[in-house]
Amino acid sequence: MNVPVETCAEETSEERQAKGKRVDNISGSQNEVMGEKAETPDSQSIPSKEVKKPWIFAFAPNIHEMEIDSTKVGKWLLFQNNQIKCEATGLTSHDLAWQRIESLVLNNTQDASIIEAKASTALAASIFSSGSSSGVICCYVADYTNRYLVKKAADAVRRVIHLSSPIYFKTDEATYAGQYSHLGRKNVSMYMHTHDNDLFERDEFGKWKKLDL
Repeated sequence: MNVPVETCAEETSEERQAKGKRVDNISGSQNEVMGEKAETPDSQSIPSKEVKKPWIFAFAPNIHEMEIDSTKVGKWLLFQNNQIKCEATGLTSHDLAWQRIESLVLNNTQDASIIEAKASTALAASIFSSGSSSGVICCYVADYTNRYLVKKAADAVRRVIHLSSPIYFKTDEATYAGQYSHLGRKNVSMYMHTHDNDLFERDEFGKWKKLDL
């Protein structure tokens, strides 16, 4: 159970402390990663090689045009191994997954509906994730009440990353409220997406109900 990484992923989201537009969180250096660097990433785009920052970010190219209600933002959480490196590339599964997600977001491939993504780095692992073998990637959707957009984002993720297991969606509101499964809170995730591209939502009893979308 990789609880430490999930905790790190959500408790250190400083970029959303203010309730303004997400575009306010984009620094000049982050703007520079938009474009060709998605295809030819340097060490700053490889989570396992980033030791100065806990997170690497990618923003949708049209984020400047968006009016985003921060109370409706949520994210798909992806967990990949960040310990075992490929001998040929020197990259972990977490690194490879991030490169694909980064490209998906920066290029807005097939209108993925992901407004922002971030990946935990080697620094995050050393500080928050002792004993864990996974890194986390958060893929943000602007409006969790729009089930079509939520599913569209998850479908896009599965097109670029092979995931045999379900992935889970959590709202930022739940994070701000301190709702964590490892602290005993049940039914924290709002949505579940399966390898068959089916979207499930919890009903009033906490049971998963398949949505017809």
